[in-house]
Amino acid sequence: MADGSPTGMAANDAQMGIAAPLRPFSGFEAIYQGQPATTPIVMPCFLDPRAQRREQGFDRKLLQGVQCPQGARLSLWIPVCFSDDTKQLYRYRIVWRYRNLADYRDPGGTNPRGAYHLPFQSPGAPDSAFAGLEQDRTIVPASYWSIAFEQAENGSANGRVNVRPEEIVPDIDLTNMVLPLLPDGSPGVLQQGILDPVTNSTVAKLPIYVQFWCDVQGDEFFLLVNRATIAQDQSTWDFTQQDIDLPFSNIYGTGNGEHPEFPHTGIFYQFGQTP
Repeated sequence: MADGSPTGMAANDAQMGIAAPLRPFSGFEAIYQGQPATTPIVMPCFLDPRAQRREQGFDRKLLQGVQCPQGARLSLWIPVCFSDDTKQLYRYRIVWRYRNLADYRDPGGTNPRGAYHLPFQSPGAPDSAFAGLEQDRTIVPASYWSIAFEQAENGSANGRVNVRPEEIVPDIDLTNMVLPLLPDGSPGVLQQGILDPVTNSTVAKLPIYVQFWCDVQGDEFFLLVNRATIAQDQSTWDFTQQDIDLPFSNIYGTGNGEHPEFPHTGIFYQFGQTP
């Protein structure tokens, strides 16, 4: 530079928050057992504070998502589900939701006052199954994480981009799951505390997580989960069968009563920014 000062590139450091676990509600197996496999399991599964308080304008069953900073990066570590080294695949869909001015003015109880991007709390379409003021519904929109498909050039006609919800299906090639060796020739351990090595001898000490990045598109998010490898309209949830959903129960629940729930395992998520 003209004043003789040094030149160079200035870049922001990566800044990521603390990872937190994301799981279904405790005892989900008893509720979902035998239900159609098209019925998704939602993570998290808590009632919105306004639903708990039975506030006018809010459905009594309105769910509360994970608060998130719109525009930040979301990192998801999603486990591939195993039970006794048997693998089952699942599809995860991200649902975003906007918070509104009512959330900011009164988050309820001990809930933190989070960001909102709808600057109003006016009513939208009612729920006419209810009478009087109980049918009012404040606008709380939700959206799927989506992927765009661009079509081939088609001459003078208008271009078209198809936008569809995107499904995340974590998978691992079992043929490549081999532990490295220590200097004494014994196998090293890359993971612990997620699976029991006695019953999952092949995979318990190896990474079973698949990492996924995306940009945060709302003020809250949920994950919806369904089985991926069995025809969804011809089956039900079954957490007792090794070749059906016992692997899901083993990761997120009790493994059909074989072990307690582990509340600090499951999916790990964190927010932040990267250069």
